[in-house]
Amino acid sequence: MKTSIANLIRLSIGRPVMGLAVFFLSLPAQAQQFVPQLLPQPARIEIRKSEYLKLKHPADSAWMKNLSYSYDTALPPEGYVVDVTEKGISIKAHDASGLRYARTTLRQLAADGRLPVCHIEDAPRYAWRGCMIDVSRHFFPISFLKKQPIPYR
Repeated sequence: MKTSIANLIRLSIGRPVMGLAVFFLSLPAQAQQFVPQLLPQPARIEIRKSEYLKLKHPADSAWMKNLSYSYDTALPPEGYVVDVTEKGISIKAHDASGLRYARTTLRQLAADGRLPVCHIEDAPRYAWRGCMIDVSRHFFPISFLKKQPIPYR
């Protein structure tokens, strides 16, 4: 049985190349969703990559005038749904706390003067909200910590 050089190359290189091709073809599916760093990270966020809502006055809250909101008791307590389109922003919240958290999320998204077109759903996973400060690792005195702003106040 004679094997040609072409068959040897096909057998020895074909499988690794096929494995690499499958690996590289799966990369765009994993890396296609841009997710900004929000605190806390929403339960569900869908952002359209190249579409943005341009803001006139990102420094102050004047851009919130193009905002429509409504209360929806079907959502969990303190939960909200935000829809940002090219035409404006709509928020559905369970109560006033959910509305406040939605506005805080929008302010974090609009930090650079433009707001991505997106759909965000969030509700607290636990009955409390808070943050943990590792004082022993950073050696902050208690007087310094008391001066710091507390998020979601």
